[in-house]
Amino acid sequence: MKDRAKREEDILHAPEDPVLFRKIIENLVCLQAKGLSPGAGVAAAGLAFLGRPYGTNTLEREGPERLILNLRELDCFTFLENAVALERLVRTGATDFADYAAALKRLRYRKGILDGYASRLHYFSDWLGDAEAKGFVRIMTKALGGQHLEKSISYMTHHRESFPALEAAETFRQMREIEERITSELNDFLPREKLREIEDQIQDGDLLAITTSVDGLDVAHVGIALRQRRRVHLLHASRLAGEVLISPETLYGYLRKKKERTGVMVARVT
Repeated sequence: MKDRAKREEDILHAPEDPVLFRKIIENLVCLQAKGLSPGAGVAAAGLAFLGRPYGTNTLEREGPERLILNLRELDCFTFLENAVALERLVRTGATDFADYAAALKRLRYRKGILDGYASRLHYFSDWLGDAEAKGFVRIMTKALGGQHLEKSISYMTHHRESFPALEAAETFRQMREIEERITSELNDFLPREKLREIEDQIQDGDLLAITTSVDGLDVAHVGIALRQRRRVHLLHASRLAGEVLISPETLYGYLRKKKERTGVMVARVT
């Protein structure tokens, strides 16, 4: 009983979240009965959030690190994370709210272990590698013709003032070590110029990470691939639009809108 109480203390959510979860999961179960592939299931889970408000810093709270569940508002990262978790739950038949919390914890934290702020997978390339090791996804970038991303990752520790948790010397040290490891293990990426060549190989529900030229940062935005009229569009939580939407332009057009959007990483749920 004490262990269960401790687990519940480590989880933070609003009263509306279990209600929203039940509505979403029931709809996805009905769709899954039609025999959706994992990718189509992820796309369906993402579409369940269309119009949901964008939220900034949804995982940041004072005090010790806790598992935060928030289906009411999403940033791009938590949107994608929720879609992957919900698809897996429906496919495996584990559809209780407690199963949802466990799935998000396993996805969000390194090796699925919540052990302070630095155990959260803050950099998306780190999240991808960890998710692949845990069997959630297969990274497709290299197979699609990607090239190694040469970059030194340091954004968080070089912008320490923007991350209150890094005021603690030990947490800062841990994050610096993590950044150094990410730099040495960084994933491949598909340069923007190559996207049109391989676009027909991207499937509905593929996870898309937008790489960036911003110093010290690997990925600036993430979303889900959605094919419309034979072209790939981005289903994502947009800060600019303030909600979850499907980009009106193609993925290639989206990348071309800003020069710092250098390309994409691609992963496929397994």
